[in-house]
Amino acid sequence: MFYSKIRLSILVFWLLVCSVRSEIHERYWERMGQEDNGIGFDLNALGASWTSRSPAECVSECSNRFENCLVSRFNSISGECLAGDRITRYYQNPTIPNNTFSYFSKQTGLCDESFGYSLATASKTKICIYSSVLKVKHNVAKQSCWSRWGQLYTIKTTDKNSIIQTELDKIREHIWIGLEDIYKNRTFYWADGKMFNAGVHFNSWNPGQPEIRYKQYCAVLNKITRKVHDGYCTGSQTFICEKELIVI
Repeated sequence: MFYSKIRLSILVFWLLVCSVRSEIHERYWERMGQEDNGIGFDLNALGASWTSRSPAECVSECSNRFENCLVSRFNSISGECLAGDRITRYYQNPTIPNNTFSYFSKQTGLCDESFGYSLATASKTKICIYSSVLKVKHNVAKQSCWSRWGQLYTIKTTDKNSIIQTELDKIREHIWIGLEDIYKNRTFYWADGKMFNAGVHFNSWNPGQPEIRYKQYCAVLNKITRKVHDGYCTGSQTFICEKELIVI
């Protein structure tokens, strides 16, 4: 009887934990949806859909079929492509983002609108970025970018530094970037897995950074110095995601 009560108590406790985790997960994505002003879309279709092998082919075929094609919707599962001349954004409350459909338009420079990406340029560099105003821990920022099929922004070149400096002027907050001391041995790696190389990559570190004596393993672009500092990964900062531009 005694052990039955213990097992029952453990079961109740576990159900409570699962319920709380589910609620936190749902609220997190709800906040992400509110931040994006909604992640639901209505496409004003121009005609019947067709099958494409890739988003790039979908966008190219859209322009070939319809002179007034401004937006194309690609289904990553079925390959269905649909052309439209107008897209309407609305707010909805998903527990997780819908990764099935991607929307590409001339207005955003063929960046995926379904996750809030927009085109950013500097000299010959073109890239899709998503700028968040929500302050979260570094790990949450990484997961948010992954859910958008991207990664935290990396500053490997002068052009990419120019792009994020422009975003810093808009956000005016510290920004998590895709540079992290993954193995906690004072060696930093970019979000794509490549090791930081001061002789090859643009060096955006502030003088004296990274500091060796503190357990600061995540890199953040400082809004005051406009340089990169190491920081505690448990701190809460804004963040920027990046995703490669669709090439036609």
